[in-house]
Amino acid sequence: MICVVLGSHKSGTTLVSEILHRSGIPMIRESDAAGGYDAGNFYERREWVHLNQDILGSGDPAEDHPAPEQVFARQATVEAIRREVRLCEAEHTDWGFKDPRTCLTYPIWREILPEHVVIGVYRSLEEAWGNHVRRKRPRRRSFWKVVRMWSDHNRRLMEVLVRRRELGQPFILLSYEALMRGDEEFERLAEFLRRELVDPRQPDLYRSRARGGLRIAAADRVLNALGRPQPSRIRRRLDQLTGQTVEIPAIRRAGGLRVAEPAVQALSPTASAADGSAPRVPASSGS
Repeated sequence: MICVVLGSHKSGTTLVSEILHRSGIPMIRESDAAGGYDAGNFYERREWVHLNQDILGSGDPAEDHPAPEQVFARQATVEAIRREVRLCEAEHTDWGFKDPRTCLTYPIWREILPEHVVIGVYRSLEEAWGNHVRRKRPRRRSFWKVVRMWSDHNRRLMEVLVRRRELGQPFILLSYEALMRGDEEFERLAEFLRRELVDPRQPDLYRSRARGGLRIAAADRVLNALGRPQPSRIRRRLDQLTGQTVEIPAIRRAGGLRVAEPAVQALSPTASAADGSAPRVPASSGS
C-alpha cells in the first residue's frame, strides 16, 4: 500500500507522516528518522522534495511565489520520479511520502505512481497564522503570504479529494486540530488503514493557537470582491470532506495496492515541449 500525505505547510503533514512511519509504513529512510520536528526532521524524503522543487521551479510557493495554475515536468524529472518509485517498490510492501508541495504537483505524481491512497490533513487559517506569529516576527506582507499559501494548497487539496471521491479512489481527510485535541481522528485513520497505529502525539507541544479572526474575516471579504477563492469557503468544503472518506477495498488491504509499470499517458514523451519538458497538466484536474 502506498500512502500519499497531502496538506499545506504547517498543517500537520509531519505528524501524520510520523504516525505512518512509526506504524510500519516507511515514509523516510530509517537513517533519517533521528530527531524530532524542532530538530528539522519533517519525515520527508529529501530527494522527493527536490523533485517537487524541480517541477515548481521559480513557482515554488515556499520561495514567496504564487502557486502556478498548471504544472509540468521535464522528461528527466519524470524519469527520476520513476526511478525513486521503483526503488521504494523494490524495498517495501507498504510505503509512502509527504511534501506539502505535492498538493500543487499531484497531477504529475498521479500519472506516475502505482495505485495509492491519499491521506489529507488540514488546519484552520486562524491556527496557521497563529503558528506563523509564534515562530516568526511577522512583516507587513507576511499575513497575505500566509493567506495565499494556505488558500492555494488547501484549494488544490480539496480538488484532489473531490476528484478521488468521484472516481471512488481511496482517501481520508483529517482535521489537525481534532487530531491534537482528541482520539477520534487518530482512530479514524487507524480504521481507514486497518492497522494498529503508534501514537507519537505530544499534546504539550501543541503550542499554536488561533489568531487573527477579524483580520481573516476582512481578508475573506476582500478576496470575494476580487473574485478570488475565499478561505472561508475552502474551509467549509474541507470540513464537509472529512465525512466523505472513500474506504480502501478489503481485497486491496489484504494484497496491497499494486500495478505493474505505471503508464504515464499525460506525460508521454511524444507530446514533449521543445525544451524537452513533458506537456502541462492542469493542477485543478487532480484525482
